[in-house]
Amino acid sequence: MALALYAMRFVWVWLLRWFASRGAAKQGMANAVPGLRTVGVTTVAGVRGAVKIAGVLSLPETLPGGAPMPGTIWPFSSCRGVILLSLFVAVIALPLLLRGWRRGKDPHAAEEALARTMSVQAAIRAENEMHDKECADLEESAAAYAADVTVRVMDIYRRRLTTLDDEQESRELARRADALEFRMKLAAMRAERKTLLAMRTTQEINDEMLNKLMREMDLQETALTARKR
Repeated sequence: MALALYAMRFVWVWLLRWFASRGAAKQGMANAVPGLRTVGVTTVAGVRGAVKIAGVLSLPETLPGGAPMPGTIWPFSSCRGVILLSLFVAVIALPLLLRGWRRGKDPHAAEEALARTMSVQAAIRAENEMHDKECADLEESAAAYAADVTVRVMDIYRRRLTTLDDEQESRELARRADALEFRMKLAAMRAERKTLLAMRTTQEINDEMLNKLMREMDLQETALTARKR
């Protein structure tokens, strides 16, 4: 009985996943059809026979005349056996099926990296074109301000492009730059707090103003630490 349940579940799961993946395969996604390991894990996971034993429990214990219902021992015994066997099989089979799965390479990793890189490069080109267009007729001071804005926006995309680089050294430099920026911003916020407290001590600002500015600093620090996580 247990083998029959596993066989039916394997076929059922494979067919469901295969039909669900047909649309993805038509759109050009690689490896859209499920592998045997995925179907095997889905087949083995979970308890088999639970629905059947629920149906058996709904059977009456006695006949209308009060006599015991015949043939109820075998369904109870078979359901209990299937449940225990399914638990035992899951304990043994799941670790074997999942061994090394997380260490496997994502089949869509290269496709995702290419898409992210191309989109970031397109964004950088658009920023350059926008900068040239906006700064064409500006005075020197306005052009300098626009250039500063462009650099700040461009830096965001350049960092994203660096993190997508395959070279470990580039990724490490990007990580160090982000960590340094975080420490510098945090140090600047602490200096602001220290200055505000000193101004309150010398009565250059009142308590209401101190609380208002401190709340703003709290929100900024919370947003900074949340992005760091």
